[in-house]
Amino acid sequence: MRREVADLREFVGAVLEEKRVREADVTGGAKVPFGSSKHVRDLQRRIRDLEAWRAKQKKGSENRANYSRLISKLKGELAAAKRAVARAKLKEVRAAQVELNPASSECRSCHH
Repeated sequence: MRREVADLREFVGAVLEEKRVREADVTGGAKVPFGSSKHVRDLQRRIRDLEAWRAKQKKGSENRANYSRLISKLKGELAAAKRAVARAKLKEVRAAQVELNPASSECRSCHH
């Protein structure tokens, strides 16, 4: 019975994870997985480019403020992409630990 429950949980987890897969548009119109190395590199390059354009604008100008807002948005997306990568790596580590020690995967709240 426990094995069936574990299999069911694994299946449901896989289905939910599949629904959470996000895609990102990169320069050139391609779609890549959110947080992938291509996505992160594209964001970093776009931020550098916008910072160069912002530097050419007069301080206090509306154009400079617009560039700053764009840069801020992209930096937020970059941070989210990096967090997604960190979460994925942590999940892989935990899955590997469960494979090495299956007893640790049991529900901890069940053991009062």
